[in-house]
Amino acid sequence: GYHELRHRRVYDRIWIEYHLIFSDDTSLQTSHDISHRIEDQVDHLFRKDEVIITAHLEPESHEPQFASTRDEHERSPLPSREVGP
Repeated sequence: GYHELRHRRVYDRIWIEYHLIFSDDTSLQTSHDISHRIEDQVDHLFRKDEVIITAHLEPESHEPQFASTRDEHERSPLPSREVGP
């Protein structure tokens, strides 16, 4: 899941920040890999712009208010699609 999605654009530069929430048993490596795939997808959406992404990785237990709504937030922040050249 995710929360605290923020973004802003200044000319051809876009800043995007979000918090990704992972179950407590998700390894750091897996969380990191998922985060990079999301960053690649976002970057692909804005090919003509410089995109600066900050992703905060959080365990579900750190954000207990989101644990009860986990099903609502299971979807990826981005539409599922292949990242191409």
